[in-house]
Amino acid sequence: MVERLIDEMEKEYVHIKKCREEIASLKEEIALRKAPLWEEATGTVDAKKDYIKFKLADLQYHIDIFESEIEYAMNKIEILEWRIMYKDD
Repeated sequence: MVERLIDEMEKEYVHIKKCREEIASLKEEIALRKAPLWEEATGTVDAKKDYIKFKLADLQYHIDIFESEIEYAMNKIEILEWRIMYKDD
């Protein structure tokens, strides 16, 4: 029972690692796309910022999803730790 719970925890930690790698990749893409978008945008500084935010919203959406998956996995790990500690069958 405990071994199975530990294996499940390990899977969650691997998932968290993959999510963090995806977030890093998405943040890199955002950084690379910002400069050309700034040149492409017109209007005031605020208008340009809004334009860039709009153009990068899909990437930010994916970052937000990965962050929520990380939070969920951390909560699940905490529950698994409780089960191990109290030997919940």
